[in-house]
Amino acid sequence: MVSTQDPGLTTLTKGVAQLSSGQLSAGTQYPLKLAAAAIMTIPVAIVFFIFQKRIMNATAGAVKE
Repeated sequence: MVSTQDPGLTTLTKGVAQLSSGQLSAGTQYPLKLAAAAIMTIPVAIVFFIFQKRIMNATAGAVKE
């Protein structure tokens, strides 16, 4: 979380953490926090579903046949 001081190089995770602890911490901003978490999850899920067979085959381990 402390990898860079330049605001232009901030990661998405660090940005959402800053929103949750700063601007969004006052009041109940749960819908906005949940929307930010969902938007963060969508690209990871898409990459997983595209490469699912390769990921699962790589984790098969040592299988004797």
